[in-house]
Amino acid sequence: MVGIMLFPLGLLLGFVVAWRREGWGGVIATGSFLAFYAWNLTVSGKLPGGLFFPLLATSGFLFLVCWLLSGISGYRRVTSRTLQSGM
Repeated sequence: MVGIMLFPLGLLLGFVVAWRREGWGGVIATGSFLAFYAWNLTVSGKLPGGLFFPLLATSGFLFLVCWLLSGISGYRRVTSRTLQSGM
């Protein structure tokens, strides 16, 4: 039950949050992936096999990269509030 809470639900929550906030969504998705691996290692003594889990979690890593690159480049999201204030 803990594994289901961590991986699929945590990953889904991270994707939903990343729709608006790439950084927080990436942290949630990547954190739930790493917590799932830690939990599985603790319970079974080994890591899950196959490429299924890392491939699904790749999006969380990409959200983090996007967030980091947007901070480095100085990209500023344009919203209706920034348009009203004159940017």
